[in-house]
Amino acid sequence: MSETTIQSETGTPADDAPVLKVALTVVPSIKDDIAPKGFRSTRGGDYHYKFDPESVHIEKAGTVIRYELTGCDLKRFSMEDLYGTDFQTELSEPEFSEDGAAVWVSHRNKRKGLITVFVNVTDRLSGIVQCDPQMTNDPPPGGCE
Repeated sequence: MSETTIQSETGTPADDAPVLKVALTVVPSIKDDIAPKGFRSTRGGDYHYKFDPESVHIEKAGTVIRYELTGCDLKRFSMEDLYGTDFQTELSEPEFSEDGAAVWVSHRNKRKGLITVFVNVTDRLSGIVQCDPQMTNDPPPGGCE
């Protein structure tokens, strides 16, 4: 994982929050092929995908998680949406880069738990690819304000 700082689409700095970058690679599968090592298959087996790192564990409130498409044709694939189980209390609404190559959310990290997230990637040739990264959070002792 790498840490950096980020500006939002609105141009507002993200208060120098740490950013965890997560690379997402999506590749179409060939009929009946087995996912390459480290890759998972989508439900219908039409695609293989890999997150690097595979799971994100958040310990600091305000951390930004940035998913970036890498290793795939950005003219064919783009991130179109991010769904999560906890936008009300833990995650901010997602923001997207103009070219669809990245999406990011800020994590409030107020309570310990597992958050289910789906990143929807559009394949301009055949439709939606749903990829599900793993995300856990563990606030510091005493909780977060």
